[in-house]
Amino acid sequence: MAPRLSTDFMSSERIIPADVEVVLLVGGSTVWSNCVGTLRFVPRSGEQYEAIFLWPASAPRCTIQLRRIVLAGNDEVSRIEEPSASRCD
Repeated sequence: MAPRLSTDFMSSERIIPADVEVVLLVGGSTVWSNCVGTLRFVPRSGEQYEAIFLWPASAPRCTIQLRRIVLAGNDEVSRIEEPSASRCD
């Protein structure tokens, strides 16, 4: 039987200091396997970010995507992949 995919998610919000390296460590597990994703970056003052833990059923490993949240003048929100983020292997 194939693993059951879930659309459930958990969310948390944290205030972190700017200009200090941050390491994100996020993991998940199923009956069949475990996966841990790590990412490091230096947040900039005044910016907002979101980290998304991805573990597609077809992928051999999980990843974390880090995006900077940008508010446009017309109340639209854009999410831009943060190029300064790198995996911790």
